[in-house]
Amino acid sequence: MESKARILIWGCGQGLKEVFEKYPISMNNIVGFVDINRDLWGKSIYNCIVISPEEIDNSAFDYIFITVKNDDVVNSIKSEYSQYKFIDREEFVDWNMRQISCFAEMALEDNDEKIMRYYHRVLRSYGCYPVAIPDSIYFFDKYAEYQNLLIKYTGKNTVNQLKDISRLHSFMMNINRLMQNSIEGAFAELGVYLGNNAAILYDYAQTYDRKLFLFDTFEGFDDRDLVGVDSGQKMQFKDTSLEAVKKFVGENSKTVYVKGYFPESVTEECKKEKYAFVSIDCDLYIPIKAGLEFFYPRLSKGGMIFIHDFSGCFFEGARQAVDEYCKANCLTPVLLPDKAGTAVITKSL
Repeated sequence: MESKARILIWGCGQGLKEVFEKYPISMNNIVGFVDINRDLWGKSIYNCIVISPEEIDNSAFDYIFITVKNDDVVNSIKSEYSQYKFIDREEFVDWNMRQISCFAEMALEDNDEKIMRYYHRVLRSYGCYPVAIPDSIYFFDKYAEYQNLLIKYTGKNTVNQLKDISRLHSFMMNINRLMQNSIEGAFAELGVYLGNNAAILYDYAQTYDRKLFLFDTFEGFDDRDLVGVDSGQKMQFKDTSLEAVKKFVGENSKTVYVKGYFPESVTEECKKEKYAFVSIDCDLYIPIKAGLEFFYPRLSKGGMIFIHDFSGCFFEGARQAVDEYCKANCLTPVLLPDKAGTAVITKSL
């Protein structure tokens, strides 16, 4: 598909939200939105007007990308409007991946200022922006494990993870710092999904001989958590399993997979442990609040808790849970400018 292709997006619901969250889409290529919902017709989304299917003008676009999640509906649309060209999800992702690969190769190979400025202009025309590689990595090769961890971090969920490399940098720098300061305790993650972050923790747990606890339903959101501030959230992240995560992340005697609804799933072994580094990435108010209530009292002095999605605006429940817990316990979170806006809570030495 050509880089300047004009794209009409069909569907303005949850599928659209997930597309914009996961894929590096360029607004320069989008010429409009289509939806069968009459209430949306004439309204503006991302500065484009939503139209009805009957208003589609074949001369105004090159491809239609369908964000509708129901396969039967997708097939019905393609059948009824067979005169149009449609982009399937894989083709769309591959196209955007080439944009990311372009900037990744550029960042490693070229240092000339004029060349860099040229590449930046090209990237902006695609709606892509380079992510800064920390000087300690780029110039001094301080973290020898970086290339190996990058492969693990981007595996299984490549598009989304490539857009959030700064999160990997934060994990690396802070975990190494904790270990240099001999902060005692295990590593843990609440909200594992496909295992990208868990794979990073697994690597460091092996390096520093620490226990690792990985908590998840391994079946997506639990209905009990889709209430209150999160009542508008849809079921997500069901495309995983305990077996698949174990295969990707790894297994050893010091890694404990805890499957089930948190905190009901917590075992006596988990309760007795101290924790040095905890990643909470479960998006919703109830499990995040439960995670903070469980882990912070067990956090070693000098330890850290990373809470994902605090300031990304997709999950208001995440922000509310952190704000409430911090206010009740006189804590001040530090915010990181990664893709979904991580908040970090530490315990003073």
